[in-house]
Amino acid sequence: MAVATTNTPFRASEIILLPKGQDMNAFALIRKDMLRPLLDDIMASGKRVARLGILDGGNIVWVSSRALENLHPLFAPLRRRRIGVGTAATLLLLTAVATYGHVFYRYAEAEAEIAQIVETNTAEALAVRKLLDRQKNILAYAEAARLAKNEAIPVVEVWEELTRRLPDDVWVTDMGIDADSVVLTGFAQASAALIGEIGASGLLKDAAFTAPVVRMPDDAGERFELRARMRRP
Repeated sequence: MAVATTNTPFRASEIILLPKGQDMNAFALIRKDMLRPLLDDIMASGKRVARLGILDGGNIVWVSSRALENLHPLFAPLRRRRIGVGTAATLLLLTAVATYGHVFYRYAEAEAEIAQIVETNTAEALAVRKLLDRQKNILAYAEAARLAKNEAIPVVEVWEELTRRLPDDVWVTDMGIDADSVVLTGFAQASAALIGEIGASGLLKDAAFTAPVVRMPDDAGERFELRARMRRP
């Protein structure tokens, strides 16, 4: 729409002052009696006007929509559209903020839940690890005890074997048994014969004196100390 301006003298009440586009320092002076009837006719025809241009020489300078809102009822939809756009933008911003806040809250909540689960699982894993280590140690102790028991020769069995092998004239004063051998101290009429008797045993082997044989006075026999190793199954 082109609107002519005038250079004819007029009163201030007879003019409309409109800014030219975005330049707030440039204005157009338009006579009311020229503009209002035209706008009234357009409004009566039911047409809608979105812009108003001022012909300045060979160029059209468009009046800003904000300036047109109060110019004539024809431009009232511009205000409603601006308010609607602003309201929509505000709602969109509020929705975005609320969505971000909700996402952030859910993320923080999920992060805290994951941290709690990790902490709980870590504690449970450590407890299970301790139980497994304890079970492993118990099994190792049990296996060691089983092996020791299998390898050990009962004292009663050793004593019975010595009773069968030693002659009746032998007196045993001390006997010691460790993990793999037996030590005897005592008196005998012929100590040398003990080596052969014990060596023939199926339970003992490698019999040897650990100290010199000593002849006792008054023909009381010989004092001996010997050690024999045990035979393993």
